[in-house]
Amino acid sequence: MAYVGTYTALTAGLFVLLYLTGHAASRRFLASPRSFEEGLGLRVVTGVAVWVALLFSLAAVQLLRPSAIYAAIALAAAAGVWSVLRRNGALLSDGAGARAPVADALPGPRLRQDPAAILLAVVVAAVLVALWAQALRPIVAWDADVYHLTVPRLYLEHGGFRRIAFNVYSNWPLAVQLLYALAMAVKDYILATALHFGFGVLLATLAGALVARAATPLWGVIAAGLLLLHPVLLFEIRIAYVDVACAFFLFAGFLALLRALDDPENELRFLLAAGIACGVLAAAKLNGVFGAVAIAAVYAGSRLSGGAPAAALARPLLAFAAPVVVLGLPWLAKSLWLTGNPVYPLLHDVFGGPEWSEPLARAHRAWQRSIGMGRSPLDYLLLPFRALFSGGEGYARFDGRLHPLAGILLPCALLAARREPLVRRALGVAGLYFALWAATSQQMRLLIPVLPLLAVATAVAGHSLTSRWLPRPALAARGLAALLAVLLLQASAVYVGQAPRLYAALWTRGDELRAHATDEVAVGPDGVEVQPGVFGVIDELLPADAKLLFVNLNRGFFSRREYVADSFFEASQVAAMLQELGDREGIRRGLAERGITHVLVERQEGGPRYPQGFVELLEDPATRVVYRSRDGRFTLFALAPQGIGAS
Repeated sequence: MAYVGTYTALTAGLFVLLYLTGHAASRRFLASPRSFEEGLGLRVVTGVAVWVALLFSLAAVQLLRPSAIYAAIALAAAAGVWSVLRRNGALLSDGAGARAPVADALPGPRLRQDPAAILLAVVVAAVLVALWAQALRPIVAWDADVYHLTVPRLYLEHGGFRRIAFNVYSNWPLAVQLLYALAMAVKDYILATALHFGFGVLLATLAGALVARAATPLWGVIAAGLLLLHPVLLFEIRIAYVDVACAFFLFAGFLALLRALDDPENELRFLLAAGIACGVLAAAKLNGVFGAVAIAAVYAGSRLSGGAPAAALARPLLAFAAPVVVLGLPWLAKSLWLTGNPVYPLLHDVFGGPEWSEPLARAHRAWQRSIGMGRSPLDYLLLPFRALFSGGEGYARFDGRLHPLAGILLPCALLAARREPLVRRALGVAGLYFALWAATSQQMRLLIPVLPLLAVATAVAGHSLTSRWLPRPALAARGLAALLAVLLLQASAVYVGQAPRLYAALWTRGDELRAHATDEVAVGPDGVEVQPGVFGVIDELLPADAKLLFVNLNRGFFSRREYVADSFFEASQVAAMLQELGDREGIRRGLAERGITHVLVERQEGGPRYPQGFVELLEDPATRVVYRSRDGRFTLFALAPQGIGAS
């Protein structure tokens, strides 16, 4: 019980901290919120911006340590409480001290009187509760093991930014990973995973609240259900990736865009807020700038279509762009400082950069362009249909899946776009983001930021069309809610089915599971055997100054020894390095010069092709096998000191 309760309380505490920080920071520039979702979303994203800037600054001057973070938490919480008290104690107050119109945005008595709405709301809550158990598992997902959690762990351990050899990802914008560093300073990596889950819950809440205000509370719950229906989002919300957080940042920018377009008196203030949200998004991923481009284009298009002269857009767009540049540019400067390339490893032919080459760049581009179903004009024409209906496992099918109901209902949104500005704007931002996604890496998870926009557009369009075309629109809405409840349970059946056992295990022995997260468990003749996993063995057998080369393996969150590993097996830096080092003795010398003392090999089918000289080095009698796992999956080699080897 303490395990689940502790992480629940700490996750809620982190979001309260973000909100309070944003409340204090936005007090002067953010005009009176007109709705619950506007007040909550924009203040949280402003708090995120402040914390990312603060953590970046601490990391840049090598002061990213728990003591400094705790002091910052105390100061931010105090400033936030003081700001709230100045607003007559109303957490969701407007700029003049009056409470934001929460009742107009959240489901109220009408929702409680609607059986279909109650059913869907209960199903949404049940799915989120089931996913919460998944988020609390002491398990680290693949990319989180490679860099989402590993990079901020290393930053915390070393007090700030450092170059991490061969880890390309560590040079990209890492705003969300800095928030994970905050969570790990407070508790551990499980809290970081829970933080990502919290962004998903907040996102569903804000999308539902926006639709509830624009349409009805029932349609608001439908919007939340439509968002959670997608398998790719159900998978990602429960692990420490970043795409769900990025979806929240884009949606917060969209909320600010709506207010800027509808409130000319406060246009500049809310364009600034939109810029802050998009700046955080640009600081979170290299492709985060797509969101800024889409929001700026929709704003400019809306103003131009309304008769505004083009010259009049310069000042508003500058107010929007300024925070995007301020929040995004430091990450490019960091990459330039550490690698000599602001967008490392991209544009290698222009900027260069260590541990990269033109052959690797070509292999990386070819791999990225191979994701999806082709790049011919016909493929691009068919791409919307394929993304909506043909996603699945593997890069050939975008490595992720949307629910087909989104594609079935999308024509309703297109039909309503002309009459409904909210639908038109949501589809405009989503469509532009999709076009930029189509021209780059077509991984389905990179489309998660548009899913709340599609959910909002579809729900508002559904309310509009049924109200105009059907004699009993409420009946149609209830029917869709009932259908959605069934489909949502079906889409999340695996997670819902696992929830009772997961909660029972976490409730009774969560701390024990956390302590043995990397151990190997086997059932033998004498019962269940628990033995240290490969990283536990490394900690036990190798000296603290050992440095490892990982082969066919790049997941190192639990490694407490320094290591070198590939970022992408499709463009293997390790294989390229070994090839450059030459024959067996050249490889032996080259690894010794790089301080590598041990090699950890994971047995894999396929993978990079390593030179024959490296195979000979591992088979050399002077290369000692230190450890081999019982299943033969891992083998740990100790390299002989330089100058010692078979003749």
